[in-house]
Amino acid sequence: MVDVSFRLRKGADALITGRVWHPTQKITRLKNGDLLLTMRVRGTDEVLPWVMSHGPHAKVEAPAELRAAVKDWLTGMRKSYRFSGP
Repeated sequence: MVDVSFRLRKGADALITGRVWHPTQKITRLKNGDLLLTMRVRGTDEVLPWVMSHGPHAKVEAPAELRAAVKDWLTGMRKSYRFSGP
């Protein structure tokens, strides 16, 4: 089992609250209005597509290997579209 946490930007409430994403989920509203979603999952592979589907509204806080998987996914997307930006 892996503990994961995601920060969701203020305004993502409609995407996150009012829905059960996982039986172990806990949602905490932070002082700046962002949401922190934590849960315990079998592995990070099952949540990678979910976090990517939220685009710039979601940021993986933990674990580090899931953050690295997001970076790898984005690197692959850049290559697919031959993006040569910064």
